[in-house]
Amino acid sequence: YVDDFTGVVPVIDRWDYSEVRADADAYFYPEGMVVAVAYSFRDRQYDARYPHDSTGTPLPVGNGVTPQVFLYHDVSLKVGLERPDLRAVARFDLERRLDLWAGYLDYTDASLALPVRAPRGDWMFEVEPLVSYRHYDVARVNFDPAEPANNRTRFDLRARAEHPIRG
Repeated sequence: YVDDFTGVVPVIDRWDYSEVRADADAYFYPEGMVVAVAYSFRDRQYDARYPHDSTGTPLPVGNGVTPQVFLYHDVSLKVGLERPDLRAVARFDLERRLDLWAGYLDYTDASLALPVRAPRGDWMFEVEPLVSYRHYDVARVNFDPAEPANNRTRFDLRARAEHPIRG
């Protein structure tokens, strides 16, 4: 976003930020398989997005209130089959976000996916079920009364079929 909300009344925080990132990945390919481990660290500093109190009111700038800074720690693990006729790789992701302003928006997010890709003749079929669970340490984030206020559970299912129009 680049100054999307400049001049909007009431004032809406901008989403502009700068980010420093470091990644480390390791891949192993035993015969017919894939194993991967990854770690990522991000330091995201917003230019002008400020913390809000528990009612959603932006805190006044100054007196120690500075734009938000989030630190992210991500770990991923992938294990699966990789053959010409089938690719099925289970992926587990774990993310921890730290809100450096009083920890109000700290969360832990875990997800598990199993993308499967299989060519059949001229067709390519793909399906990817995914489940993720995010728990906020303090913040109340849900609007669904059936779900706890600090948690968010998500189920996704993606499916795709491809066939060339011409050779």
